Amino acid sequence: MSERVEALHALERLGVLDGICWAWASARRQTVHAFDPRTGHNQSWVVHTALRLFRDRLDRVFSCLDLPVDPLVAGLSPWDVQSMPRVTPGVVVRDDLNGSPAWHWRGALTRS
Repeated sequence: MSERVEALHALERLGVLDGICWAWASARRQTVHAFDPRTGHNQSWVVHTALRLFRDRLDRVFSCLDLPVDPLVAGLSPWDVQSMPRVTPGVVVRDDLNGSPAWHWRGALTRS
């Protein structure tokens, strides 16, 4: 089995892939729901909003916000709260790179 396949299996087993899929679905849903070109929204707004919400959702699902449950789900739709996967805190950690948001999982190689 290749290293890539092994890593994907590990990410799947730990719930990380489910977390990523949930984060994007949640961000996409909220962006589409809020989009209204009559208010001046355009493609730039969609991209900027979706990416900011995706980053927010990744932090939430991986508990990188280090918050109790109530603030962790604040502002999420009931569907998002109910469907959010439970990923063990610490499996994925926030580790920004060169000023950009980034995460790594504990099985990954870390920078020195």
